[in-house]
Amino acid sequence: MINTLAFYGVMQFVIRKPGMTIGTIVGRTRVPIVAFLAIVIACVGSLVLITELEAVVLKLLPMSGRIRELFEMFDRPENLFGAILLLCLVAPITEEILFRGVILAGFLKNYRRTDALLLSSCLFAFAHLNPWQYIGAFLLGLLLGYAYMRTQSIIPSMLLHGLYNGLTLATDSVWNSIQLLRLPLPVLLVGIVGTAFVVAGVLLLMYAPKLKRIEKHELVF
Repeated sequence: MINTLAFYGVMQFVIRKPGMTIGTIVGRTRVPIVAFLAIVIACVGSLVLITELEAVVLKLLPMSGRIRELFEMFDRPENLFGAILLLCLVAPITEEILFRGVILAGFLKNYRRTDALLLSSCLFAFAHLNPWQYIGAFLLGLLLGYAYMRTQSIIPSMLLHGLYNGLTLATDSVWNSIQLLRLPLPVLLVGIVGTAFVVAGVLLLMYAPKLKRIEKHELVF
């Protein structure tokens, strides 16, 4: 549903805004390779870190059986193709166009960079419409927004979003197997490793020589 609303909202915005095109929303089409390397590193770390945080949320706020069934629907073999199409292709395109290409870009014209990033990430989190993903979606929104701000393009954030969702699908069965086998995992160590990867990816985005820092006036509508 969120993807349908995102697509509709973007199309209405593009139609009504003079001079607005998909090209102006997408931004730069040529992005340095180092940005994609940073994204892969940060994506792996964010997956580990967010998985740990969501596990804590689930313990504090358990899901009902009905809601759990809805989440597990994507893991069923008969739904695999649809899940990959929706989560790895449709959602990254529509949501990044809306939340980064339109909302964050608009906020950057009217607010400080930090405020714009925080506000757009909050909206991205609330748009998921369930409390179990609020924290994870907010953190992911920060990472996606920062990738957009540093590269002046939603292409890297689309890639990061799709890669994150794809890795989530791929690792669900691994995490379930670990739980079934009762393999001991040092939670603190896992969290530290995940955080280290995220920090490494962000630092690479921050200090890579080929990435020019974006300023608010550079986003021209």
